[in-house]
Amino acid sequence: MNAYLKAIYVQLLITLLHVLLASQVAFADSSFVLGSRAGTPPEERDLCTIIAGLIASYSSMAGFTTYNLYGASTTASNVYIAAYGNGHFWSTSFYIGHGGWPTWWHYWG
Repeated sequence: MNAYLKAIYVQLLITLLHVLLASQVAFADSSFVLGSRAGTPPEERDLCTIIAGLIASYSSMAGFTTYNLYGASTTASNVYIAAYGNGHFWSTSFYIGHGGWPTWWHYWG
């Protein structure tokens, strides 16, 4: 499957997920998009950047206060802030990618 078809597939999947999550808009206040680019090839980084942007756009359109922290802004501190909803009672978080370090999550904090 070429990159163009993958991008379209991912966009459709994101749209479907947001349609399914539309009932949560009444409950959720914030949406966080997180993800690491560490150790990933450039083409994967480019696609993940597009996906993160689409999630952020769709979240904003759905009424969430949206924080796009994909890339260098995905730090241990920001992951914890996202987990606690940045002071909002209801929050949702999306993590894009995998990074190049399989055990780096264990050493955060």
